[in-house]
Amino acid sequence: ILNNEDERAMGPHLVLALLPGNRPLDQLHSDEVVVSWFRLHHQDSKEALLKRWVWQWKTMQPIEAVREYYGEKIALYFVWIGYYTTMLWIPALCGFVLTLSQIYSHLTTDSMDNPWVPLYCCFITVWAIVFISGWKRVERTYQYEWDTLTFEEEEEDRKKFIQSRHTKERLSEFHTEAVRYPDEFWRSVALGTSAMVVCCFIAAVIAAVCGIALLKFRLTQKFEPYGLSVVGKAIGGGCQAISIMIFNKIYQFVLVKLTDFENWQTDTQYEDATIAKDFCFKLVNAYFACFFVAFVQNNFKVYGVDMHCPMWHCMPELTGTLAAVFVVQMTLVQGIEVGMPLLKTRWRVAAEEKKLRDALILKHGDNYSSDMPVVQLSQEEEESKFDAYEGVFVEYQEMVVQFGYVTLFAAAFPLTAALALINNMIEIRTDAYKLLMATQRPGCRRAADIGTWMVILDIIATCSILTNCALVGFTSHGLFFYFPNMTAVERVWITLICEHALLLFKAVLDTLLSSPPKEAEAAYKRRVYLRDQILAECQFLLPEDDAGPFYTDDEGDPYYGN
Repeated sequence: ILNNEDERAMGPHLVLALLPGNRPLDQLHSDEVVVSWFRLHHQDSKEALLKRWVWQWKTMQPIEAVREYYGEKIALYFVWIGYYTTMLWIPALCGFVLTLSQIYSHLTTDSMDNPWVPLYCCFITVWAIVFISGWKRVERTYQYEWDTLTFEEEEEDRKKFIQSRHTKERLSEFHTEAVRYPDEFWRSVALGTSAMVVCCFIAAVIAAVCGIALLKFRLTQKFEPYGLSVVGKAIGGGCQAISIMIFNKIYQFVLVKLTDFENWQTDTQYEDATIAKDFCFKLVNAYFACFFVAFVQNNFKVYGVDMHCPMWHCMPELTGTLAAVFVVQMTLVQGIEVGMPLLKTRWRVAAEEKKLRDALILKHGDNYSSDMPVVQLSQEEEESKFDAYEGVFVEYQEMVVQFGYVTLFAAAFPLTAALALINNMIEIRTDAYKLLMATQRPGCRRAADIGTWMVILDIIATCSILTNCALVGFTSHGLFFYFPNMTAVERVWITLICEHALLLFKAVLDTLLSSPPKEAEAAYKRRVYLRDQILAECQFLLPEDDAGPFYTDDEGDPYYGN
């Protein structure tokens, strides 16, 4: 693309005017001189990663090779999902044992409640706290190892921010060039608009969940005389899961428009704003169906109908809802995530090959024979049919929502952790396969941390303390195994004491584990010291007027001249 000696090449000499924020390739594409441009996969590296990463299940991920091929941002996502998957083994095993005990309780007492349910709820909240505190230390270790501590201080402005008519410039005494900044009035209007749109979507989700709950209630009543009430509940659970996915798809499109409208300056700011709006919606869309069954159905009339659970006990209903929503979403999302890019790529390649075959028929006419070879697509032509990689936002989004299902309603469906573990072991490989085989190679991007996702995980862990204590205290009958003669007031006090004790434990653990690992910090300081020493000993030559081009001699010393 940079060769201006070959008359067939479209080099930078064709760029008539470079707009602010555009690179030469961007400008060539905007001027429609270049159809598209993208980074090619390196075949040897690609094959090595397929062998060591996608098809390898027994060894650790080759994180350093991933980092070298894709950059720190993508590598850090795979570090995080690998850590999360490893930590899931503990609640998965405990949840499996608890499920066996619940089955035994159901066979002997006709109830899923048993003394282990409250203990598992406390355990899962402690696990969530330990998981987040542990990840903070792992993340800091990689910041030291990859030297990304100061990355966000060095970020450049986004191209769309530079080119926006709502971006202003001013001179600063600390800069020799004009500094860009957003129009504060426009930013306020945009944020207000975004807040109203998000609130409207949340209201629509609540209305839809209540409507589907009413549908499930009516279907259960219809099927109950025939002993098929479980069919009505299954249909209702499936409708809830599909409703969540449809709202997610619509909101995802609106979300991008809203964040573009707000005109953020850097990629990190843009991503943080996207995550914040996404979480506000997902917290309701993903979990309100379960929240409705656990805390609303027994206590409020919905659309004028009393839909209280059988014998006012909602844990079986909550178990069915959570299982249906989680399993349907897990299977459908996994299939769509990998299948759609592959199908679209194969369809485009097949369409291109058909076009070449039609051209061959047109050229040879009656002399055409099916034995004639058709020109095969080159690597460049084939990869031009791939989708561009959209980034790790969707991957984090999917995993964080899953983390909520594992922790927020642990008592309702203890097998959630085991199913999440199986899903994630497959997810790591399918995400890697999609990166290597179904999308264009993304550019290397750096990242110091997982960003606002860390804050959201912390919020979910705190919410899990509240929801699990409320489930044990008010929705299930688990506390009666320990306090059989407690009154309603005592029940409230026991629930509040457990909740406050867990919140205190979280605060203490966050404080104890807030410091970075000493070994990683010491290694980083030593590396920085050695780097500064080497740079201080180097003597750099300053260019003179008309000194000629810059060279290095055989010994590596720099000089200017011919």
